[in-house]
Amino acid sequence: MGCSILAEPLMHFVVPFIVFIMLGMKFKKSFFLSLLALTPDFDVLLLNVHRSISHSLVLLFLLAVPLLGLTWKNRGRRNIVFMALLAVASHIILDLTSYTPILYPIIKDSYCIIADLVVHFSSPPNFTFILKVLSEPTVFTPIKSLDAELFTGEGLIIALVLLAPVFVQNWKNILIDYSKKSIKNQRT
Repeated sequence: MGCSILAEPLMHFVVPFIVFIMLGMKFKKSFFLSLLALTPDFDVLLLNVHRSISHSLVLLFLLAVPLLGLTWKNRGRRNIVFMALLAVASHIILDLTSYTPILYPIIKDSYCIIADLVVHFSSPPNFTFILKVLSEPTVFTPIKSLDAELFTGEGLIIALVLLAPVFVQNWKNILIDYSKKSIKNQRT
């Protein structure tokens, strides 16, 4: 397997969404913050290049410092900014399945991580773990057109499996709230 697997927008959204829900954040806030994880790919629209400086952790850090500085005294706003930065960082990290300029402009290379665990069933079973970090010079090439999958069958199934408990819990809470309101209305 090489460095050519592109993380799809659905995964860029679902991963931070699930993390935020697991951290106890409310559904609506998790939803809107997770949408921010899609913003690095706006480079296609704004710069006519995919995987540009918008995929750099260095640039994200440079953006984070003033945003956190402006919100430092207000814990609620600071936490929102921190979670938004986490959402965007998750996009950049998920993109490491193909060459991504994560340290640009400090380091002008793009990086890719390959990680595989292979089992060979024989007597005895044999396991091989492969971990490679590959790099190549970053070249920002304007795109003429872009055909990108918003999601794949695999991505959709993974997203549904991850989201199912969230939706079950949310519906359970909605039904409980509805029952409480219904009982309260019957008493009045």
